[in-house]
Amino acid sequence: MNPTKNLDSPELQDETARYDRLIDQLRRFMGGQMYYVNIWLNSPHPDLGGLTPQFFINEGKLEVVESLAWAMEVGQPG
Repeated sequence: MNPTKNLDSPELQDETARYDRLIDQLRRFMGGQMYYVNIWLNSPHPDLGGLTPQFFINEGKLEVVESLAWAMEVGQPG
């Protein structure tokens, strides 16, 4: 998220809500352990070209990580 954005803007509020939902989804998938979510977010992933999910989050491309999390949850190969 860009720190220069207005924290009250609707688009930032939506982005924050999407991020929170993603973290909740990952946490459920990983047995409720934020420790494992953090490891997963910061580990290179082959379906992301060896980049980390956190890289895409930092770049404002949350949809990339949302799609990967959805595929993992439903058991769809990458």
